[in-house]
Amino acid sequence: MQTFKVMDFFTIKENNWDTGFRFRVPAFKGVIMNLTVQQQELSKQYLDLIYIVEEGLEYVVSSYSDYERTEGDRILNDIFAAFIKIAESNQVLLKIFNNNPSILKAIEGFQSVMQQVLKLEGQLHDPNEKELIIREGIFPLFVEWKNTIQKELQPFILN
Repeated sequence: MQTFKVMDFFTIKENNWDTGFRFRVPAFKGVIMNLTVQQQELSKQYLDLIYIVEEGLEYVVSSYSDYERTEGDRILNDIFAAFIKIAESNQVLLKIFNNNPSILKAIEGFQSVMQQVLKLEGQLHDPNEKELIIREGIFPLFVEWKNTIQKELQPFILN
């Protein structure tokens, strides 16, 4: 059995992202960024959270056909909580990367995922409709968005 914990993954302290040691990140797509260690750490934790959410969504989708995976609804609730954390983090990242149009566009792409999530309103008690929205809407859009944001942010993260 896999366990997914997303709620306590990280916290956002927006007021701390403008302080601390700054270092220059190499030019990427013609943009040179001066990121603090905290800004870089936020970006790394953000990507880590997104990977965990993708794993959780994979579990939820597979739970519709693998009846031994009984934690689908609990994990789905954790995913919804993680979506809130992602949306909150997006507001901070929009400020950090305000001079990088490609990252801004990638961050804003999360709205398409949230539009699919809103389709679940009133459908959570209809298992067939819920499965359809998650399997054909939320999951593929999330994976597409994750790949885009990962491609944009990864160059700014030192390993």
